[in-house]
Amino acid sequence: MPRSTPPEVVDDVFRYTTKAGHLIEIDLDIPAEVFKKSMADEAVTEEQQFAPVKTWLPKKTQDAFEQMGGLERARFFRTFFTAFQSAAAMPLGESFSSSTTSGSTETS
Repeated sequence: MPRSTPPEVVDDVFRYTTKAGHLIEIDLDIPAEVFKKSMADEAVTEEQQFAPVKTWLPKKTQDAFEQMGGLERARFFRTFFTAFQSAAAMPLGESFSSSTTSGSTETS
C-alpha cells in the first residue's frame, strides 16, 4: 500500500492522498453555482452535498474518488467539509498558508 499523507490545505487548495496513492486536489473557492447546488435542502448526506462538487472536478479526480472504499469516503467527506468551513471562516484576503505558516509551503 502506498504511503499515506495527512490531508492538508495550502493556498485554499485541499489536498488528500487516497489509500491507493492518488492525489486529490480541490480548490476550496468553489464556483458559486456549484456551491449553491451543494447546499440545496435536498442534500441531506455528505455524499449528496459533495455530488455537485464532484461533477465539477477533473475526470482523473472523479476516478480516484470512485476507487475509495466506504470508510475512506466517510473520512474524506468529514475532512473536506471541515477544511471548507475553516476556509470560509477566514478573513477575506487570507488563506490557510498565509494564516498558518510563515509563507513556506515546502515539505521534506
